[in-house]
Amino acid sequence: MKRIKTMEDLERVVEEYGFLPFAGEDRQMLFSLGGMTDNVWHDGSASDPWMWRAAVAAKGEIAYGKFFLRKSGFIARRCLPAFIAVRRDNRPFAQLYEEGVVSRAAKRVWDCFEERPYWTHQQLKTAAGFGSGETRAFDSALNELQMLLFLCVSGQSRRLNKLGQPFGWETNDFARVDAMFPMREDEALTRREGEEFLLQRIAAVGEFPQKAARRLLGGGAV
Repeated sequence: MKRIKTMEDLERVVEEYGFLPFAGEDRQMLFSLGGMTDNVWHDGSASDPWMWRAAVAAKGEIAYGKFFLRKSGFIARRCLPAFIAVRRDNRPFAQLYEEGVVSRAAKRVWDCFEERPYWTHQQLKTAAGFGSGETRAFDSALNELQMLLFLCVSGQSRRLNKLGQPFGWETNDFARVDAMFPMREDEALTRREGEEFLLQRIAAVGEFPQKAARRLLGGGAV
């Protein structure tokens, strides 16, 4: 398995493999950035894998978000149609909501993205009407929408005080996947085609248990 030393290495691996979980147990994630680098984490340097997340997301060439068992990871543009087919069979949000398979909290968030495709974390939380005591519900809704490939991370930003000055920790900004990565109608796959395509990508990386592979690909599907 390839080793990753730079952000450019990461981008090349994602493009070659098709997708790459950020971190996690190998038996769940099969392979991940965390298991493929010996770099020092959280030192704030250019070689810090933690710092690559927002930079890759902001470039808009590779999708980043909570895509794998509600944990973060990267998906190459060419693999997005397959994941959309596997996770939601290409159904739009309105249809899933009518069928009762997505939460009301997710609808509150998605309604904001019907108005505009890009939001900062804090602006979105306020616009969707989540109070200070609803942080868990808000985060759960964001995870739900990312797992279904409706939303992805578009970068990071900090909150602004009344003087317009940034403060606090950086938080993720979000975008509609179809805004950052527009897809043609002829790219759509059936759920079976999508799963077969992604299983082939996994097989090209190495030999992994089929049960674990299917769980990783389909986790969060509706």
